[in-house]
Amino acid sequence: MRRTLLYVALASILASLLLPLAASAAPIIGVRKGDLDGDGRVTVRDAQICLMIVVGKIRPTPAQIAAADVAPKGRPDGRITVGDAVVINRMAVGLE
Repeated sequence: MRRTLLYVALASILASLLLPLAASAAPIIGVRKGDLDGDGRVTVRDAQICLMIVVGKIRPTPAQIAAADVAPKGRPDGRITVGDAVVINRMAVGLE
């Protein structure tokens, strides 16, 4: 009984670790780069959402992960960082 419970617990932990990878592996179709709130525009609010993701205040959706990764410019690195928030902010004010 204890061994079965241990296997179930280990399987649950492993599944919870791998599930986010599986969700983010598929490409998200129709996502506009920089538009994290999904309103169809890149605004300063999107940069704020990006910063909240960076500091861990909110957990990003798969669509937000796809939209937020815009830096380094020309070759996104697959991570959401302060650099992404800066680029999104520049996009919002028309500098990118």
